[in-house]
Amino acid sequence: MKRVIIVLILLSVLVSCSSPEVKENTESKKVDDEILDERVVNIDPLVQYAMNNIDFEFVSDSGHYTDYKRISKSNYSNKDMIRDIEALSQLIEDQDFAQLRDKILTIPDYNNLMREVKINYIVPILMHENNYLDALRIVYKKEQIETKEDRFLFDIIYLMRYMYVNNDLDYAIALVDKLKEEFPKGNVSYVWFAISPRQYEVLNNTGIVYPPNQDGDRNILWRYLVDNYPDDRHIDYAYYFLGDYQKIIDDYPESVLLEKAIYARADKLSNAVRRAIYNDKETLDRVDLALAKDYYQDYLRTYPDSKYAYRAVSDIKSLCRTMCWHYGEDDHYYDFLEAIKEMDYDKRYYSRYSITESILYSLKYEYIGSNHLIEVSNKAKAFLEDEDVYSYNKYFIWSGLANNAFYKGELELADMYFSKIEKYDYDEFDLYRLIVLSELKPLLGKEDKEALFEKAEILRDHEEYYASVYIYNKLIKLKLSDEELSKAYMLRASSSKKNRVYDEMLESYEYIFDHLDKTVFADDALAEIGVHYLLTEKDYDKAREIFRQVIKKYPETNAVNNAYNWIAWSYLQEKDYEHALTAYEELKDKFPTNRFGRNAVPNIKKIKEKLEAED
Repeated sequence: MKRVIIVLILLSVLVSCSSPEVKENTESKKVDDEILDERVVNIDPLVQYAMNNIDFEFVSDSGHYTDYKRISKSNYSNKDMIRDIEALSQLIEDQDFAQLRDKILTIPDYNNLMREVKINYIVPILMHENNYLDALRIVYKKEQIETKEDRFLFDIIYLMRYMYVNNDLDYAIALVDKLKEEFPKGNVSYVWFAISPRQYEVLNNTGIVYPPNQDGDRNILWRYLVDNYPDDRHIDYAYYFLGDYQKIIDDYPESVLLEKAIYARADKLSNAVRRAIYNDKETLDRVDLALAKDYYQDYLRTYPDSKYAYRAVSDIKSLCRTMCWHYGEDDHYYDFLEAIKEMDYDKRYYSRYSITESILYSLKYEYIGSNHLIEVSNKAKAFLEDEDVYSYNKYFIWSGLANNAFYKGELELADMYFSKIEKYDYDEFDLYRLIVLSELKPLLGKEDKEALFEKAEILRDHEEYYASVYIYNKLIKLKLSDEELSKAYMLRASSSKKNRVYDEMLESYEYIFDHLDKTVFADDALAEIGVHYLLTEKDYDKAREIFRQVIKKYPETNAVNNAYNWIAWSYLQEKDYEHALTAYEELKDKFPTNRFGRNAVPNIKKIKEKLEAED
């Protein structure tokens, strides 16, 4: 079935007048005002109610004329009426509006449904004739019957929008002026011919609509309305669709769009922040980041029991998670936890529960500071003690707490939390960590250096590097010998490297070089700093400078031959074959019998062949 509205628009464009003056009812085919008055006003309340729920979708998307046929067949036995409804519907489908007009005026009013059909089928006739004034009069006369304005706004917007599209701006403005004289009501507004029915529908159903292309025709129209009709009762819609949410917040505190504006302001800024994070060419604006979170908090404080509160908190979680993943900044999660506090504890109980469950479940994989973990644990107790909360939901909380505690190296606490979970509820991630805990069981509760070294070694064997760093942090606070302290820092650096927390890694290596330079790990620590700048930072000059320090400061250690090798390799990466050749020959001469010296020989041969070929 073809969509009638497309054809209607094309036909209307063909018959539209170039004059901007409003077209009055002078055509011979126009519907007489007295007929409309009789049809609209002199009908019983049941028909009035039915008419109030027609939003002209029968000429746009869903084909309501088929619904009329279905309703009549299902509920009425009058075969003549059913036949006439089918005939009217077929005339609309065939776009035969001349016969449709004649048929409407000749068939009887069988009952309420028939009168409803006839009244509403007048509207596509008027649209086809480009007679939007009379079509809108029908809607506004309906509105006089029922006072709830929202019932009619979609109808009004639908008609005004296509009236503007099919004609021009002057025509639309003149028609609104005319309607304002006849119907001095607040919803006779200039902004309605700038909003599409779909936008209005989405705005009502989902609550959030974002502006189209900034330079698009629709935005030009919005800006025109803002400039020329600043006192229009619904001008806040223009600001909303222009994306000027702050204007609504500051100047229109009574606007029906206020909540949407406060939310959209936060969402718009957080989206910009996320784009900057994911786009390597953009620089993250930290002020915008802080503002985005503040805006969300503002929304939650203002509308704690809103149906969008869960969505707002989820947005904050997404923003904090992005910062954690891309920058390793887990402290943003504290803002997320604060956001949970903002929710209305009585009215949004299950939403808060779901959010708390969500973050604790995600804690299996992400780090939260211990103080905040305890705080969340305390908040979760209300849910855990509630008999109405399902056991599998309680599992998510205990599992999240347990895995996060493990992640942070709080092994005793993790063991306690895991004990709260029924065995059949464990998932694969839980089971893996329980296996590790089974090896750690004999050491739990022991904080001496031997036990801590052993705990950290078990964790490293199972690639639990974050937890091992926590244990090494405990170790370096104990009274250790220089060699033991150097070993602890060296292993902590190795775990940090596995975690790709390079600042923490360099801090450990540099501490060894600066304070423990006589220990057995000192040469390796300095060499590892050079490797970092060589392989991770690609700073070849700095890397070579550090490797030469290794050679000079620790000439008799096992890190020296590798330092020579890295220097030669770095020149090779830069295609500096002359210096690479010199470095490899020096490596071969210094260490003729070890593997680095032996491996230098084929490299020397390849480089010489390369240089000869270039000559």
